[in-house]
Amino acid sequence: MCSASLAQNRMPPQPQPQNDPHAYGYSYLQISADGKAIQNFVHDRKYLGWLTVEVVMINRRPAEALPSKQALANPNETPEHWMLRTGWKYFEAVAQSSRIGPGRIEFGSGDDGGFEPLFAAMKRKEVIPSAELAFYAVDGGAYIGKYKISGIRVLSIEDVTASACPMYDVTLSFQSIRKE
Repeated sequence: MCSASLAQNRMPPQPQPQNDPHAYGYSYLQISADGKAIQNFVHDRKYLGWLTVEVVMINRRPAEALPSKQALANPNETPEHWMLRTGWKYFEAVAQSSRIGPGRIEFGSGDDGGFEPLFAAMKRKEVIPSAELAFYAVDGGAYIGKYKISGIRVLSIEDVTASACPMYDVTLSFQSIRKE
């Protein structure tokens, strides 16, 4: 990907091997809306047709308990303090749970033209029945497992303006996540 997402900017930099497609914390999401796959460029050819995502975060707090967007923006705050205050965690913190249920996930993702069905689903407030997440650890890229995400709604797709290419922070709500 050509630039980091806002979610990734919250995370301290980690040294990574150069030639491992998973070493940078890329995971892969197989998701469709309106019968069309949402996809972008992938770093591992076995995930062609999937959406490459980075720095997957999860929040289990009710939406009304979240601070406003203005309250979330604080350039002097450490990533750890921000996460404690807002209830967001790296997905790895809950990845060993066999079932997680309702909440929100956020991730960064580049767009090379395959995001239109996602924008349309957000506009129509469509419920996407399910998606599959092939999750790799952010630190070191170890494969953690596959997760079925059910009852999905697209809450927001925010442009990462500092990016040199089309890059978005995507927030989805879900009813459940189950490790497969």
